[in-house]
Amino acid sequence: MFSESQRIKYDIENETKEIPDARAYLLKLTEIRTRRGLTDELGAEAMMSEALEKVEKDREKPLLRSTRKEWIFWLQNSKKATKSLGLGKKIFLNTRRTWS
Repeated sequence: MFSESQRIKYDIENETKEIPDARAYLLKLTEIRTRRGLTDELGAEAMMSEALEKVEKDREKPLLRSTRKEWIFWLQNSKKATKSLGLGKKIFLNTRRTWS
């Protein structure tokens, strides 16, 4: 029997593995959260979207998950945002990537 957090982790890993860009990735995370009946009472999604906007504005193009430097920058900004909400290291992101 799997816990709810294990099921969510499984959904994230399987449903996002083929997603190439960060914006679609964020939208899929929102979809999973909504489907699972979770709420974003603290506004973490908005903060992660703002961090993504910042990176994409600096790059002047969409952020691809395969672009290691910018992906890491976005994750760091997202983690800062969730930490400021009191979530610490527990971030609703699958950060494991294979870099070529």
